Amino acid sequence: MNPVDIIKEDHRRMEELFAKFLETDSETSQEALFEQIETGLNTHSEMEERVLYPALRQFAPEKVDEAIDEHSEVKDLLLDLLESDLDEAAFESQFNRLVEDV
Repeated sequence: MNPVDIIKEDHRRMEELFAKFLETDSETSQEALFEQIETGLNTHSEMEERVLYPALRQFAPEKVDEAIDEHSEVKDLLLDLLESDLDEAAFESQFNRLVEDV
């Protein structure tokens, strides 16, 4: 499997985790799913920033900078979500924003 296929597969896995999170009402299940989402997004960002972006920078520096900025926004959202309780109204709106951003 080539790196692009791995990234695409990772994107699909994140979409599945988001869908499962939104479908469940169990706070315990949501906590477990959110942990997987948080770990997955951080790992995915790290992989892209260390491997993919340096290879692409010479061809599309503006796009790489834009992607890094988007990753930063997602990381900030994840930190905000980690500090919130699942039952807070702010969590739901921030989580929906995370889904849209990703």
